[in-house]
Amino acid sequence: MRLLALTLPAHAGRAGQTTAQTLERALTSLSQSVEPSSLYQPLLDYFVTEIFATQPEQLQRFLLQTSVLTRLSGPLCEAVTGMEAGIVQLEAIEQAGLFLERLDGGWYRFHALFAEAMRREAALRLGEDTLCMLSLRASHWYEEHAMIAEAIEASLLAHDFERTALLLEGLNLDGQITELYTLHRWLEAMPEAVLSTHSMLCWLAALALQVPQREKQLSLEARERVEVLLQMAEAGARQQQQVEILGLVAAL
Repeated sequence: MRLLALTLPAHAGRAGQTTAQTLERALTSLSQSVEPSSLYQPLLDYFVTEIFATQPEQLQRFLLQTSVLTRLSGPLCEAVTGMEAGIVQLEAIEQAGLFLERLDGGWYRFHALFAEAMRREAALRLGEDTLCMLSLRASHWYEEHAMIAEAIEASLLAHDFERTALLLEGLNLDGQITELYTLHRWLEAMPEAVLSTHSMLCWLAALALQVPQREKQLSLEARERVEVLLQMAEAGARQQQQVEILGLVAAL
């Protein structure tokens, strides 16, 4: 809190003091993406140079490799990093005061800004390919433990869009898709080339665009997008003789 207050001189309140409301807004925004020019940049630099760099090499590697995770557990960290005794490592990090918060059910999470600093450092030190590989490991672990939404998020981070498509199709067939806004965000991240080969996903993308807006007039751009998606869904369904999907397209 003290470090955060020192980064907010431009938003100081009366008599040069940072107001409680300013701090509250700043804390709430920490879960969002932080731009390099942000007021939080001094804190990000502090986390790396004064805290991360002083840790043993093995712990540094653990922090970098688990930076792809939003929540951490011992078994998940072991699956992602290949290291043993993941829960022991997490307990040691918590006891050391490294901004790790204990959640229910054996889960942990890092403070949002510390996590952001670790993700940036991991991108610099490990590279995009390694981060994708780590995210893919996490995705497989989530799937094995029936955490399909988390598996989808991780496969998107890994840029494995074909795997994402298969997970989404399985999720829909199991009747688990209820949040169309989340579905829309997932499908928007899919390349058109992959989306067009999965007729069910094209139909779901059209549904996710249209249904939340049913009480409002869709914009021209949204109506055109729905039409394109339904055309792709119909073409794919006819080619693969998927009569059920043809019926869904006609109904929508």
